Amino acid sequence: LDRLDQGTKVNASVALIVPALNEEETVETAMRSLLAMEYSPMQIIAVDDRSTDATGEILDRLALEDKRLKVIHITELPSGWLGKNHAMHIGACQSQSEFILFTDADVHFTPDAVAKALGVMVSNDLDHLVLCMQPSLDPSEQTMLGEYCRPSKAHDPVENFRVALFDPGLESIPKGLGLGIFIIKVLDVLDPGRWIP
Repeated sequence: LDRLDQGTKVNASVALIVPALNEEETVETAMRSLLAMEYSPMQIIAVDDRSTDATGEILDRLALEDKRLKVIHITELPSGWLGKNHAMHIGACQSQSEFILFTDADVHFTPDAVAKALGVMVSNDLDHLVLCMQPSLDPSEQTMLGEYCRPSKAHDPVENFRVALFDPGLESIPKGLGLGIFIIKVLDVLDPGRWIP
């Protein structure tokens, strides 16, 4: 993100949607990294997706410590849904923020990650931004790759998407992609009704 144009400081509201299924080993440290972020206004919606371990209890305890964290517990998966997609949908439906960020329950954020990502989105007029770790056997060599889609709206036909990977060694690719690690979108381009199978 440091390589990209971050423009000026952004004060737009953002909701972080975090689906979690049996993540008791990682969820507390991941959630604490989100709660430690230097961004406001921010809401975190953690969705306990039918966990059979202590994930739900850990999330509930953390929510008592910080009012920005809302926990939703799912006990049944409706017919026609995949678990993670359903959990993300349920979380997204609870948000009224201008931006929505989907991430996994084992991902740790730096304190300025959301502020920088929103700065990139606003200064580049983006509807969709995906970040991922560049694979490396040596953790000290891992770098963030940014991928952005710039259609007029996110539900335009895929052939209208322009995607760029912010890495000088990679060519641009003509279609969009998404990874669960860090996906941020402008909420008004999402149509939750279209997600229902």
